[in-house]
Amino acid sequence: WGLGSRTGPGSKRLQGLLDDRQRLMYDGATALAEGVLLALRETGRMGVLVSQGVHPEYRAVLRAYLEAVGAKLLTLPLEGGRTPLPEVGEEVGAVVVQNPNFLGALEDLGPFAEAAHGAGALFVAVADPLSLGVLKPPGAYGVDIAVGDGQSLGLPMGFGGPHFGFLATKKAFVRQLPGRLVSETVDVEGRRGFILTLQAREQYIRRAKAKSNITTNAQLTALMGAMYLAALGPEGLREVALKSVEMAHKLHALLLEVPGVRPFTPKPFFNEFALALPKDPEAVRRALAERGFHGATPVPREYGENLALFAATELHEEEDLLALREALKEVLA
Repeated sequence: WGLGSRTGPGSKRLQGLLDDRQRLMYDGATALAEGVLLALRETGRMGVLVSQGVHPEYRAVLRAYLEAVGAKLLTLPLEGGRTPLPEVGEEVGAVVVQNPNFLGALEDLGPFAEAAHGAGALFVAVADPLSLGVLKPPGAYGVDIAVGDGQSLGLPMGFGGPHFGFLATKKAFVRQLPGRLVSETVDVEGRRGFILTLQAREQYIRRAKAKSNITTNAQLTALMGAMYLAALGPEGLREVALKSVEMAHKLHALLLEVPGVRPFTPKPFFNEFALALPKDPEAVRRALAERGFHGATPVPREYGENLALFAATELHEEEDLLALREALKEVLA
């Protein structure tokens, strides 16, 4: 179920759009797919322009959803690690960009919103919720639909799940949201309470004409994410994000000291970046794992040869970064 009006300060920072309408999904990939379908319903178009900087697994899930409804997916290749400003055709109903993108680079979302709106399309942004502790929220760029994955909000990696996805949009599009909304109200005695609202979009009423078939979702993990935000508050979220940026940029500088390692992701980036390695990234990943490090995640070859992703967060200290540098030196020697 989604959340209607009146959410807490941490949540408001994350949505930042949106006339205060949010919906929970299984994960970030399904949130993206549902957000794009919302845009296609609203515009009546069947074309989707998606940046190559959107996570490949997200794009794979989106492609499966779009094939089922007969929509066309167009991929916009990265240039220099970032998304070039596209020409948006009249058949395009949604433009999709991820920030930070799959390679970790920060994208300037404002021009994409202008390009999409100028062609009558809606702009969908995939957001890292943790990054919004230091970056402008999607609404500040004119984003129509914001989606993402909540794993970074205090949830364990869990071998890939379960996590939760979020979808937030403007009030103008609220009747196109999938699933149910829970809104805050008061009873006849003035006591605070919650109700299901705008249910006419749901399967048990509209059946085959429902906006979406998504139903059960990740309420338990969403509650964990809400507790994490409540515990941190806006300033705590900012501190965590800033520490992640600091550690990632220190790690980036240290790993470039290793012979044969070259930069790939352009600055600025958030807490993740890609490097070009002189050896096969999968072999490097395995060798680092044997030494107790999780790093050098291989990047698909569509982005370039021998690329690997590295990340650092607020959980790391400088000695961790130095140890990884020495381990990488040993592996690449």
